[in-house]
Formats: sequence, structure tokens, C-alpha cells
Amino acid sequence: DNRPWIRPHVQALQSSKDYFSGRDPALETALSMSNYRPLAERMHEAWGRGGAAAARSELVAYRKDYPDVPGGSSESDVNRFGYELLARERMDDALEVFRWNTEDYPKSWNAWDSMGEALVRKGDRQKAITAYRKSVELHPGNEGGKKALRDLTGS
Repeated sequence: DNRPWIRPHVQALQSSKDYFSGRDPALETALSMSNYRPLAERMHEAWGRGGAAAARSELVAYRKDYPDVPGGSSESDVNRFGYELLARERMDDALEVFRWNTEDYPKSWNAWDSMGEALVRKGDRQKAITAYRKSVELHPGNEGGKKALRDLTGS
């Protein structure tokens, strides 16, 4: 494994009070999560058992099991799962997963950007334009989204 770092699946924030009292929230979290499995892995397995409904149920269960996991974690994990489906050419399944992210995180420019990318690959130009516009509206610095819009609209 040559990665320079691995993004934590679950954050364990430490306050100055924790530090000075000798408390280690990271160790406590790690010890309490011996059965933890990443969300994307859980959703993939559930999808294989029962399709989109099972995967959505797994997402709901994950959020219930780990309520202290910051929302960004499940957002990025769901997004990652959508891209896994996209890489397998499972367009409709990927679009369903990206749709969940735009519904659960309507103010996430990245969720809308990913939806736009999937819609382009599906060939749904008009919906892709709508998704990319939403992404750029939420994050005007989204240069990739701006380029995609230029490519899609010809302007």
C-alpha cells in the first residue's frame, strides 16, 4: 500500500479538555467500532441482496448505527458507491445513488456535480445541464462544472 494517507471512515474529534484530561476519543472510537464496515461496502452488499431498496435501507441503518459520523462522511461514501456503479456501466443504478445524495444533501455542489457527470454518461443532456447549473450555483468556483456546462451548451 503506497498511499500517502487513508481518509478516516469515522472522525473522532479531540477537544482541548479531552487532551488535558488524558482522554483519547480516537482510541475510544476505534475500540467501540470493532465491527465497523465502510458504508460503500455495506451498500454494495445490500444492493446485491435486494437492489436499490435494500441499499437505501442500508444507508438509513448506517446513519442510525453511527449517528455521530459527520454528514460529509456518508455523503462522500454514497458518492463513492455511485462512482463504483458508474464504473461498472450500471448507469441507472448509479443515477439512483447520486439522486439519493442530491436529495439528502441538496446544498452539496459535489453531489450535483456527480449527478451531472452520470447524466452526461447516460446521454441525458438536459438533465445534466440542470445538475451542473445547480452545482455551479452552489459553488461558483467549480471550474469542472463550468467547463461541463460550456461543453453541453456550446457557450
